[in-house]
Amino acid sequence: LHQTDYWDSVNLAPDGSGEYRTVDKGVAIQDFVGQLKPGGFQAQAAGPELPYQLLRKGDGYEVRSYPAYNGATLPYNRRDEGMGSLGSFTRGMKPLAPALMEVQSSDTSDKYMTWPLTFTAPGETTPPVPKEAKERAGEGQWRTIRVTNEPAKIIAVGRFTDASMEPVIRIADRELRKVLKRDGLVPAKSSEDVLKFAQYDATYSMGQRRGEVWVELEEGGHPW
Repeated sequence: LHQTDYWDSVNLAPDGSGEYRTVDKGVAIQDFVGQLKPGGFQAQAAGPELPYQLLRKGDGYEVRSYPAYNGATLPYNRRDEGMGSLGSFTRGMKPLAPALMEVQSSDTSDKYMTWPLTFTAPGETTPPVPKEAKERAGEGQWRTIRVTNEPAKIIAVGRFTDASMEPVIRIADRELRKVLKRDGLVPAKSSEDVLKFAQYDATYSMGQRRGEVWVELEEGGHPW
């Protein structure tokens, strides 16, 4: 009886074929040790994380399946002001991390920030909307905030630890798309003109930050 195990992070051929190849055992050990290595002093998380299923841990990226969720969304100019507005709006609720930012390619387009609120549990088709969110959205000081619904999606993720400045995010997005092409994964057409990134840390927290760029994958452009 013989079993051969393959890891997406080291055995996936870099030619986009989706085939697996054998590598030196030392490469696999180095990859495994790297996954166990502590990350040092981490910045404080903004809240419990939106759950997901990890579909692939590739070389330079992850692929995740996210459930449908709803969130509080508002247009913003400065991220700290957007965080403050959503913090006020969600008082008494239990918003989830990460904060999700969406920037269009046009310099004149609005930027949007979303805080996930609730997600679909097994057996549910739509996530429940918190009563407070229904009552506050679009009213008074929260007139620019609306409750949005996101369907379940397959998302490719690239991580970065530098501050979430636009040049850093655009480089991370470009690198993610490059490795997706290498491994035969196809971004959704709707993602071509949108830069989407996630911030997991509390505003002004100290320590190593966790930032991610998100690219939705085209239906049929992946094996899941």
